[in-house]
Amino acid sequence: MSQSPPIGVGSKTEFAEAGTAGPIVHLRLSVTRSPWRISPAWSVIAGAIAGGTAYLEGGALLRLFAMVLLAELAWGSLWRLSAKGASRRGAGTGNVMLPYAMPGAPIARLNDALIERTEDGAVRSGWHDLAIGLVLSGALSLLLGQIALVLSLAAVGVSLAAWLLSRRSGAAALPLAVLAVTLPWLLGASAGSRAPAELLQLGMWIYILAAVFTVLQWGVLRAEASNERTGVLWFGQALVLGAAVGMGAPWLIILLAALLLAPTLRVMGRPGAFAITRAGLWWWAAMMLSAFGLRISGAFTG
Repeated sequence: MSQSPPIGVGSKTEFAEAGTAGPIVHLRLSVTRSPWRISPAWSVIAGAIAGGTAYLEGGALLRLFAMVLLAELAWGSLWRLSAKGASRRGAGTGNVMLPYAMPGAPIARLNDALIERTEDGAVRSGWHDLAIGLVLSGALSLLLGQIALVLSLAAVGVSLAAWLLSRRSGAAALPLAVLAVTLPWLLGASAGSRAPAELLQLGMWIYILAAVFTVLQWGVLRAEASNERTGVLWFGQALVLGAAVGMGAPWLIILLAALLLAPTLRVMGRPGAFAITRAGLWWWAAMMLSAFGLRISGAFTG
């Protein structure tokens, strides 16, 4: 005769495994070990600073927080899915009951491409990343307005391009940099705008700085992927200094040169992904300082 377990013993595990209670969606959030680096969230904030929008008011601050969630969580899910495209290896298990999902069919190839093996060998599907990214992008974009919706559509297109490139060539640094810097920067800078056409009316230097740090992030991603120094990385740093010269702020040139000296020496002294990771703080500081510099210089010239 079987004996039922005592009440309370293993009850938490049974509830979790059986799914008899609790929420139906499991969403876990974690912060990376190096948050002080160029990222979608910081790009939104930098764009907002450069755009000169006053965010210290209640409603505006809440709107900025929603933008950070859109860029970091929603677009970030698409970023992670696209960045891992080259390492996806499907199990080829298609559903034989459905002709269009049999091995080799388009649906089966997509499902296989969204499957990866974790470090412990377990199979993990990327469908939930795609679903979270699309659902959050749509919901937050509807709350934030038409510009956010247009930029979210662009984020989906760019992430698709990055995913295809990473699957074919294993390198998609440029579209990933656009997804991590360009689009979030424009999102933060356009907070005071309403119609999508007003994106084209942002100041010239908003676009210049967005492009400059996109190139820098492109170089960083290429250097991480190749585990060595790349010309794009040095070119991106040169563009940062060039932008400071163009803004005509001597103090900004001096400070940026001092900030960029540290990662230059670190990467030159010890090339590789480790040095690139440790240099992220200095590039982050250069981006935030440039955003503040544009806002201050704009205030003085305006």
